[in-house]
Amino acid sequence: LRGADLKAAKGLKANFGRAELAGARLPNADLRGATLVEADLSGVDLHGANLQEADLSRSVLADGACLVQASLQGCLLLGAELRGAALRDCNVGGCDFEACRVNQEALSEALGAATARLALRISDPHFCALCGAGLEVWGTRALAEEHHARCHP
Repeated sequence: LRGADLKAAKGLKANFGRAELAGARLPNADLRGATLVEADLSGVDLHGANLQEADLSRSVLADGACLVQASLQGCLLLGAELRGAALRDCNVGGCDFEACRVNQEALSEALGAATARLALRISDPHFCALCGAGLEVWGTRALAEEHHARCHP
């Protein structure tokens, strides 16, 4: 489905696991509860799409993916790649961003970030100066500093 034009498509609880949707156009698509695990969504246009409760774990939504005004409420974004995605006015309330790589600037443009699970996201990788980069990585500077204070007093 690479580059497909699927405007206003309906795919409730559809399974697109490992799908190649890079560059596809899915504006205003209804993909509530869909499974998009390990899908390639690079540069995809999901402007205004409804992805509530969808599973986007380990998916790639980079290289200009457009999620402007989309609804990702309650999505699983475990280990997903969102660096370079446009999130302006995208509702991310209740999303789980564990190990998700996302730019803080893009996240600040999204709606509902206050109710999303953001503690374990990776906005910029941080390392412990004593452990080194090869051992442990934290998604925020605060988590790296907490580890440093606990393990290297």
